[in-house]
Amino acid sequence: MTEYYAINGRFPQSNEEAGLPTDHAAVHGGNASQGFGGYVEAIGISPATGNGKYNARFVIEMSNTANSEIAGGWIVMEAYESSGSIQFSCRTTTGTGNARIPAKYMPASCYDEKE
Repeated sequence: MTEYYAINGRFPQSNEEAGLPTDHAAVHGGNASQGFGGYVEAIGISPATGNGKYNARFVIEMSNTANSEIAGGWIVMEAYESSGSIQFSCRTTTGTGNARIPAKYMPASCYDEKE
């Protein structure tokens, strides 16, 4: 996403714009041929909501083949531009079977979670 921002001066507003599959069913199963590898079930990109908190939202759903600590969990990353640099805020949310990803498995940027 940072490469897309560097080239286009903004974040992608959809999977299609980012060159990712647009059909959620097309990426289910963590099919490596889709570019997600065996541990990611799906990736969804959505535009900013207009509340000014972020410029784009990326939702990553972990597959059931991932480590049991993260299987079925979701990571929500919100990107925003701040003084010329790109910042990410993220959190886990309930996924399949209300799975949450423990903090120790979240990206380092999640440790400064934004409300």
